[in-house]
Amino acid sequence: MKPWVVRVFETGSVTSEATSYREKIKSSKVDQFGDSSLCKISRWVKISTKKRKLRILKVIQDGGGLITGLGVGITDRFQFGLSYGSPNLIGDDSLVWYPRPEAKLKYLVIDENMSMPGIALGMNTQGLGQYYSEDTLQRYDTKALGIYLAASKNWLSPFGNGNIGLHSGLNYSFLEKNDGDEDLNLFFGLDLELNPEFSILLEYNSALNENDMTAETMSISKGGYLNAAVRWSFVESLHLELDLNNLLFDDEKVEYFKREIKITYIEYF
Repeated sequence: MKPWVVRVFETGSVTSEATSYREKIKSSKVDQFGDSSLCKISRWVKISTKKRKLRILKVIQDGGGLITGLGVGITDRFQFGLSYGSPNLIGDDSLVWYPRPEAKLKYLVIDENMSMPGIALGMNTQGLGQYYSEDTLQRYDTKALGIYLAASKNWLSPFGNGNIGLHSGLNYSFLEKNDGDEDLNLFFGLDLELNPEFSILLEYNSALNENDMTAETMSISKGGYLNAAVRWSFVESLHLELDLNNLLFDDEKVEYFKREIKITYIEYF
């Protein structure tokens, strides 16, 4: 369901859509870079308000990796989820699993309205890529968000009755700090609905927690992670997404940016 917006005319008066906005904005998004994520687009953190849901997520990573996640709305504001996977499930190498299931918690603190963004507080311990468990680093290629605070605001898209959303947040990767960089991090995102089926997503993870000490030598980006995606919602509950991640890749450490596929099934109840 698309969020409604308020249209303001030159006189400054607000149309009757204001009432509809208050009713419909409850189905809008508080968002990275992800459930995924961005929000991979991974990194941003979507929360549907006033509507409980079951979310099943599969992320197909480079190198044959696969992450499967399950999330459920415990209440209208609180969501809980678990994820688990392998960085090389598909291929002919020795199979390696992530060391543990990872957790996701989200709570919608403030509802979005005409003048204020929605604000959510959460935790996400699922990183991406390889996990370095054989040494003292104990971290993923791309760190998990850890604890985060995110804000989101949505408006009417210039492409008709769709949605355009801007998102930003602050996070602290409390489990992945053995690399010597414990800084707070910033992330930003944008999603634009072109029509009822197709959306474009952009996100930027500033990687402020990967620019010092050992973390800097491990970082595979130059100046943060820039990700882009195209999402096809060909039925209401099923979304197929093509992600182009780490567009600002460090060509001295990796040869190209990452291409991934994400499949999401959402059931509302």
